[in-house]
Amino acid sequence: MPRLFPTGYRVRARTSPSPRATESTGSSGMGSSGEVAVPGGRTGNHHPNIQSGIQSGRVASTGDAMMRELVAQVTTELWNPETFDAVRRQLIPSFDLLYESAASVVAVSAPDDAGILDLGAGTGLLSAALRRRLPAAELLLMDRSEGMLDMARQRFAGDRRVTVRVGDLLDPLPEGPFDAVVSGLAIHHLPHPDKRRLFARIHGALRPGGVFVNVEQILAPTATLEAAYDRQHEEHVHRSGTPAEEWAAGRERMKHDICAGLGDQLGWLREAGFASVDCLAKDWRFATYAGWTAA
Repeated sequence: MPRLFPTGYRVRARTSPSPRATESTGSSGMGSSGEVAVPGGRTGNHHPNIQSGIQSGRVASTGDAMMRELVAQVTTELWNPETFDAVRRQLIPSFDLLYESAASVVAVSAPDDAGILDLGAGTGLLSAALRRRLPAAELLLMDRSEGMLDMARQRFAGDRRVTVRVGDLLDPLPEGPFDAVVSGLAIHHLPHPDKRRLFARIHGALRPGGVFVNVEQILAPTATLEAAYDRQHEEHVHRSGTPAEEWAAGRERMKHDICAGLGDQLGWLREAGFASVDCLAKDWRFATYAGWTAA
């Protein structure tokens, strides 16, 4: 398989704060994405113009460009990149099961030298699981948070088969085709119409027989089950010894979540053109699911 990214490609100096075109590879090396969209269900304390956009349906149903820009302007970094990795297993039940399941399905679905796009890659936790299973793979990590990507660069320092790129989940995807596209705990920040559009773009970026794998936080099918999901989640957090301030911060971050049901998301993958879909692992409100394109 030819190299997915040009040999010798290096980071370009940034001369403006715009993240869209900044890329790096080689010895440099998001999860949660820094992406935070306006919730369609739970809502936190939002700028009044954003809340007006939610109520009018402009953000969720039409993707109004001006409203999206306002969301980006008033949203701050939800995670501290310096402490992100340390608390993941405390905050996410069955973290290893979810991430290793994602890596395993890519390993059995893609060639050893696969070209893999990691969306909302954060510090590179999911890509690290992939690297352990596929040491010859070409990894492209994309996230809107420079702080998260700085940690990813440190994680993959010296790995010439890793590229990082600053980019938003709403941006056009990098040019493929890819053998696999993955994401870890990032897409649930998007309004549902944007999730569906992203799934369609991912399908178009994959090779025939390619796989999309998403580790995701999901919505229960009923309010009663959602309450049970929440109790199970909180019990895990307390059993794992999570500091109280970390869980309080987690609760604040969850106000930005726009979760969708597992069945809905598998259905959206089918609508996007995926030939087969499956849930590979699930622990109450967290799941790993996948879709494969026709060979």
